Amino acid sequence: MEPHPLDILTPSERNVLRVLLRERDQKAIARQLNLSPETVKTHLRNAREKAGVRTSSAAATRYDFRVVH
Repeated sequence: MEPHPLDILTPSERNVLRVLLRERDQKAIARQLNLSPETVKTHLRNAREKAGVRTSSAAATRYDFRVVH
């Protein structure tokens, strides 16, 4: 059985998605996680690609559903 695409997220990608569920602004996410905005942007892009979605919100929603259920 192949792993679910969201299971292969890095811990950093998961953290950024988790914070995105509360903070929609990349700069706010960067401040909260003590990362550069460019790093947040990279993590979000990677998470979108792994999740097979177009938006970061969709990736975060999928990740949240996967963690809760």
